[in-house]
Amino acid sequence: MLSDSVRVPAAATRRYGAGFWTVAFAFLIVMASATLPSPLYGLYRTRDGLSAFTVTLIYAIYAGGTIATLLSVRFVAARIGRRGVMLGAVATMMAAAGLLAAWKALPGLLVGRFITGVAVGLAAGTGDYVPDRAACP
Repeated sequence: MLSDSVRVPAAATRRYGAGFWTVAFAFLIVMASATLPSPLYGLYRTRDGLSAFTVTLIYAIYAGGTIATLLSVRFVAARIGRRGVMLGAVATMMAAAGLLAAWKALPGLLVGRFITGVAVGLAAGTGDYVPDRAACP
């Protein structure tokens, strides 16, 4: 049983609940947007005459962007906070989607997928960041 000094006010609980669902929705949007173009690569391969190696390279660039971002997101989150990183992830994904829609050549696919990987790394790495408790007052 919790004492009165430990109980969290109902308004604070609702606020954190709304924040959780907002972040969960943003995470869903980023991850769904990242997987959305995957079925199109068969069409791109036929339309542009891409080899299987080139399609593999496009996926590898996406993974490289994700891994590079996951390795550095904690430093970014320490600087601007989790909220800023998640907003940055959504903005980066919007930029990547616009780039993929506008630039239809192979360089556009490569750059767009790299930026998509960065957005996914930002979104996934946001939940992994734990601030240094010794630095907190």
